[in-house]
Amino acid sequence: MKFLRGKGIDPFGNTRHRKLERALIPEYMETIDSCLQRLSSDNYENAIEIAALPDMIRGYEEIKEANVERYREAVQNLL
Repeated sequence: MKFLRGKGIDPFGNTRHRKLERALIPEYMETIDSCLQRLSSDNYENAIEIAALPDMIRGYEEIKEANVERYREAVQNLL
């Protein structure tokens, strides 16, 4: 049933968790764009760390939500 993912008839597509997952994609892209606009040799290492942060978003439901909050805090600290 993977073919249903992301489609209007996806039975789980409207859950809070799936909406959060979809919202993270443009959020990450905006963060990377922001990093690239200010990229220099001085902040290159920070940009690499920020680019790797999504790896911390793992788990199911409440665990993933907590990891998303940790991710967002880490991004703010590094920016």
